[in-house]
Amino acid sequence: MEAVYASHVLEHLHDDEARNLLRECHRLLRPNGVVRIVVPDLQSLVQRYIDAADAPRGAETPPILPADRFIEDLHLRPRSRGRGHFLFRMYSALTEFHSHKWLYDAESLIQRLHGAGFTAVAQRGFLDSRIPGIDTIEQATRVVDGAGICVEGMKPA
Repeated sequence: MEAVYASHVLEHLHDDEARNLLRECHRLLRPNGVVRIVVPDLQSLVQRYIDAADAPRGAETPPILPADRFIEDLHLRPRSRGRGHFLFRMYSALTEFHSHKWLYDAESLIQRLHGAGFTAVAQRGFLDSRIPGIDTIEQATRVVDGAGICVEGMKPA
């Protein structure tokens, strides 16, 4: 395999599962193969919270408090338990795939890739990639304006 691209997947796994997935990507890639991981940018989310908490409060009705917005932005859990059919609620409780389990900033994601054996690991910009044709799969809404960070690494030759 020449390349692995994963956008907004890793954060849905527990940390140990994400580390295992990155090791498996390393195993499957051929020498000089590229892995590119895009995840929500924890640093950007925290900065947005700090900026909102420091901003003067308007007369919003109802007010959206910075802490509430921050928790929603993290996508850790829904505000309330799911409703609907019992089997759906059980499935949702058991899988919780749609919730974020772990979040990353550039430094922590770079460390995870190094830990999986990748070299030349670095944060990259939108469409700035060693993967040919990245423009056919990467979406700006997943990366730009603090939506996410891209980190790439290579399997050593």
